[in-house]
Amino acid sequence: MPRTIIMLFIVILALGLAFGMHVNTLPLFAKNDIGATYADLGHIGLVKFLPYVVIPLFVGALLDRINNWYLLMLGILLHGIPLYMISTAATVPEIIVYTVAIGIAHAFIWPPTESILSNYPKNRVRYLTLYLLIFTVGVMVGPAIGVVILETTDDDFRLLFQISASVMLASMCTTVLVRTQLPKVKHTVLTLKSFGTILRFPIVVSVVLFCTSVVGLLMTIYPAYLEDRGLDASAVLILYTFSGATRVVGLVVVTKVHRFTEHILILSVVIVIMGMAISIIGTSFWHFAVAMVLLGLGTSSIYPISLEIMLSRTPANLSTKIIGASASLVGIGWLLGPLIGGHGAHVAEQIDVYWGFMIWGALTAIASIIFYKRLRVKQYRGGEWNAFPEDV
Repeated sequence: MPRTIIMLFIVILALGLAFGMHVNTLPLFAKNDIGATYADLGHIGLVKFLPYVVIPLFVGALLDRINNWYLLMLGILLHGIPLYMISTAATVPEIIVYTVAIGIAHAFIWPPTESILSNYPKNRVRYLTLYLLIFTVGVMVGPAIGVVILETTDDDFRLLFQISASVMLASMCTTVLVRTQLPKVKHTVLTLKSFGTILRFPIVVSVVLFCTSVVGLLMTIYPAYLEDRGLDASAVLILYTFSGATRVVGLVVVTKVHRFTEHILILSVVIVIMGMAISIIGTSFWHFAVAMVLLGLGTSSIYPISLEIMLSRTPANLSTKIIGASASLVGIGWLLGPLIGGHGAHVAEQIDVYWGFMIWGALTAIASIIFYKRLRVKQYRGGEWNAFPEDV
């Protein structure tokens, strides 16, 4: 494995640890220490997701012009410094302002990372999957570190944010150690029309939107649904631990079978539908445990596989635009999940939301089966990607 990739994975692990330490505690800090209402918490979540819908498109164009490691360092700074400033916040507007900066930072962290990994086309999907796996492991371990800090500091959330920010900023030391040449300037045009290339993959886009919307639902609405179905807070956290562990297992499996892209994506959608079905009929902890395992497994491999399909079918001079557009696509999915789940539960019954997601998933699965050839990557032969015979 190239030294550059190893260094990048070290950075990703540090970021995962930092995210895991603070992400789940920010709402608690805002509610208990600042006095934020549930509406305020909704606004904080909204401003965190919105920048990731638009800004990655423009970052995708910058990937052609600026060393990707410099953009990654900028993203770490934009995240670490506002996170540290949150530890000094005394009002909800302050937290919202700092959270906007953190949302912008995400757009400068993930697209450059994916662009660096995409420079190795023969191992691209393997590296993309490994980087998600390493980040997920960090996110799983981070909360345990956060628990230790809170228990030894009498629930000092401010100190936790400061330590988390320090871990994140310390990862920049690794980026400095990597000696990379400045990229050659590519004469690409900064225009939104260039980002429309992602629309050439409607089946892939539909799969990504469905699965990322489910992820958005799991991050925002699903815990309340589980509570309404009779589970307490401890049981809900245990279920999310099951889901996280399953995501790690799913990513490990993908590194071994990533060549079967159409099978993986179709199976992933079907598994998510099964998880939704059990969520509808489930009545006990173990029913929902099975549902969370299925949902975690089904959503684990979508992003690296879908990105690989699009990159393998895109000219090299447009690859960075695809990376930026795909990141924005994920952001749209994250927004759709709570938007559909929240408003759907408000105007109808909560269970109707999950029926709606099941129907959406079924339509997506049918389209994926009919047009399964569009879910294949181009084969790598003799130093270049070649289309399958039926795709020519």
